[in-house]
Formats: sequence, C-alpha cells, structure tokens
Amino acid sequence: MFTAPRSAILSGMMTFCSMAGVVLAFGSASGPAREADPLQVLLGESVWIDGATVQRCADGVCELIRAGEGDPSVVRDFAFLYFLFVSKRGQRHVTMIERNHALSLIAAHGSREGLDGVPSALRSLAGRGRLSLFSVRPDRGQRVEVPVSLEDEIRRLEDEIQRYRNPSRRPGG
Repeated sequence: MFTAPRSAILSGMMTFCSMAGVVLAFGSASGPAREADPLQVLLGESVWIDGATVQRCADGVCELIRAGEGDPSVVRDFAFLYFLFVSKRGQRHVTMIERNHALSLIAAHGSREGLDGVPSALRSLAGRGRLSLFSVRPDRGQRVEVPVSLEDEIRRLEDEIQRYRNPSRRPGG
C-alpha cells in the first residue's frame, strides 16, 4: 500500500479545490448505480460503524468517535474528515472521489472553502453531534478508552495547514 506524506495529501487537496468534482456512484452492467458509503470506501475493513459510533483500527491502536446525540450522519461526516485530514494512522493516497466527498462536506459544514474549511467543518460537526474522541488500547486484557481532545487535534491540523501554506514555518524551511 502506498503511504503519502501529509504534505502530499494537503497538496493534492489544494490542487483538487480548483478542479471540477466527480459524482460518487458505483454501478454495474447488471444493476443501477448505487451510492457507496464514502467512509467505508475510505477506510475499508479497518472501520466499524454502529449507529452513532465509528471506530477505526490501524497500527495496533483504535480511534473511536462517539456521538452524544443527534443524527448518526453527523458522526459519519465528522469521521470521514477526521480520518482523511487529522488521523495520522494508515495514511495513503487520497482518491479524487474521496477529495470530492470531502469538499462537499466542507462546503456544507465549514465557514471557509477547500482545505481552509476543514477545521471549521470539524468543529461544526463535533458541536452538532456532541462528539467525543477516544484512543482505544488493550491493557491487561481489558479495553481501555482514553479521551482525546478534539480541539487539540483540530488545532494541530490548523498548524499543519499554516506550515503547508507558509514554507518559512516548516521545520528546515
């Protein structure tokens, strides 16, 4: 599996922001096109989805996103953006279809466009769904959920976007 550096993912997103979108639909000659679950497409077998809970396991650690209330689609939309832009586990090449879905989520929930809208979209979705993030690890045969600060994770993404936009802020740049 190809693993893209985060700067390449950010660069690809920036390039895509100026391009036309692609419709996310899969079909076959034997049946009509059906819309695929973008989260399942992005994460494949590493994701477990149950109503208002999304869990992804990669590199021996699981990340769990749980909604406190509201529409389960909020947690799915947040999870898609979080796993695409924030989570550092299992990075890989991002497809045009995934970028298109991300852009539609950013447009729907962010206060800015493109890559700059990711942090505000994440904050909006987290607030609407009263989302909680956990790192899940086994400890002496028990499953331990350790709370992770969503705001700290989003601020880290904002810093990374700024370093990408301003090469003078990059380490060694």
